[in-house]
Amino acid sequence: MRLVLSITAFCLAFVFLGAGVVQRTIFLQPGSITQAISGATDALYTVISPEVLGKNPGIPTVTARGSGATVVAYGRTDDVLAWIGAAPYNAVTLRDGAVTSETVTPEQPAESVNPQPLTGSPAGSDLWLAEGVGEGLASVTSALPPGYSAIVAGDGQSPAPGDVIVAWPIDNATPWVGPLLVLGALLFIAGGALFWLHWKDHHRAGPRRRGPSALEESAPPRPRVGPAPKRRELGPARGRRTRFRVVAALTLPVVLSGCSAEYWPGAPAAESSATPSPTISSADGLNTLQPAVTVPQMERILGEIAAFAVSADKALTADRLPERFAGPALAARAANYAIRAKKADYPAPTDIPAKPLTITLPQQTDRAWPRLVMTVTQNEADSSLPPVALVMLQNSPRDNYHVYYAITLVPNAQSPELAPANVGAPRVAPDSKLTKIEPAQLAGAYSSILNADTASEFADVFQVDGDTLRQQLGVAGQAAIRSQLPANSAIAFGANPGNGPVLALATNDAGAIVAVQVDQLRRITPTDGGVVGFAEGSPSALLSGFAAKSPRGVQSVSGLQLLVYVPAVDSQEPIRILGWTESLIAAGEIPG
Repeated sequence: MRLVLSITAFCLAFVFLGAGVVQRTIFLQPGSITQAISGATDALYTVISPEVLGKNPGIPTVTARGSGATVVAYGRTDDVLAWIGAAPYNAVTLRDGAVTSETVTPEQPAESVNPQPLTGSPAGSDLWLAEGVGEGLASVTSALPPGYSAIVAGDGQSPAPGDVIVAWPIDNATPWVGPLLVLGALLFIAGGALFWLHWKDHHRAGPRRRGPSALEESAPPRPRVGPAPKRRELGPARGRRTRFRVVAALTLPVVLSGCSAEYWPGAPAAESSATPSPTISSADGLNTLQPAVTVPQMERILGEIAAFAVSADKALTADRLPERFAGPALAARAANYAIRAKKADYPAPTDIPAKPLTITLPQQTDRAWPRLVMTVTQNEADSSLPPVALVMLQNSPRDNYHVYYAITLVPNAQSPELAPANVGAPRVAPDSKLTKIEPAQLAGAYSSILNADTASEFADVFQVDGDTLRQQLGVAGQAAIRSQLPANSAIAFGANPGNGPVLALATNDAGAIVAVQVDQLRRITPTDGGVVGFAEGSPSALLSGFAAKSPRGVQSVSGLQLLVYVPAVDSQEPIRILGWTESLIAAGEIPG
């Protein structure tokens, strides 16, 4: 009976195991829907429209194969076309349900004073939501908002790759494979156990023998010569262990193969197929104001800027700084590098943490440049460090964002209510009359505060409480510095608007957050008709290289990067300093 049950269990096991294997091999459905892009031309770029990317539900993956450097990227359609400029490109669109392609040659706007080049690789552009770069093969996958296209290119000098495929994932899970494999394995084990019990009982009974014949009964017993031979037998415990290992070795891989979640009923579908992208139309989002960047895009951009800053700050490579820095932030870092090249323990410039982003305020824009973005980031490794506000500009489609201001926020800075990142804020013109002070006049007004304090004509419109910059570098701070000078020298302070651009974005209460630069000049002159100079080894001496004494005296300039909240013109709130950073940017002998 046990032998029959064992054979039955083995047969059922092979049926269940075979059914599970067949579902994952012969009857397994494709994991994606694919669309080949045809119509390769001599154009340097291929643009796949939103309609094609949204042809099927799911998150699209665009894969391109080329003979050399290959780039695939997703970007807002307007941004993709702005990056291409007047260069011919292969436009892949959807017409009557069919994917078609044709070569398009855009017209360069007549009023353009900075026409885009017709060649170049799109790799590394800040316009892209996501990109893939490779040698001979590139692929990118990302959930796309409405109105996003894909751009495919080679090295920017040779035609775009002609072998391009768009794929959308589909759910090809086999939820009954797991139960079939596990049930088959259990039946296999049961069959093996029943067969072993049958064999054990049969072995214990031994072979059947006939009774002795009359001749054998009458014959005298034969004398035994020597000891009886010993039989080598497999002990019961050892035999059971060996057989168990054999069965386990045969069934364990089968059981483990059924442990994958996609092999069981009720398992969630793959994320890429469970979250289909919305139907995308090329008309969505066009001719309307949109944020200059999305939050994921800003995270990618800031990650690259942070990595660049770490590398440059460590190597002191000032000649590379213009790749990502400009204006006051560039001047501050370049001077810092010059000092630290001679004095290793001099403090490094303002750190730029990569994440997390606590505030992202992009400019609302259409197809125009330059584009402005303000963001605040916190040091992930050390939350005790103050947040850093970055004010960045992208001057043209083929330029990347450059940091113009890197400003440390003051403790407990009270930020006004801002627009959400997916909406963005309008850019405020420097001569706007809608704020308490025109943004273009802000640097001059605060310079007056540093020079005259309460005697300034603007004293009543600036908040005093929490203004640590006024405390350290205003009239009171200047008096403290003056008291430490030798008796034969005098120091004079003078604050004036710097040459940094006035960058402002609107707040929800019709005010503005403004970034400006103020330069504070310090002049040390002799009072006894003698000579004075910088202290030996001081930052001013190291930056200027002027180690002598001068009868005219010496001077230095500190660049002050300010982030300021300016309320609306009819508001009763005062103007608040949200953050500031001081950097020595120039030093030398007073000109004759």
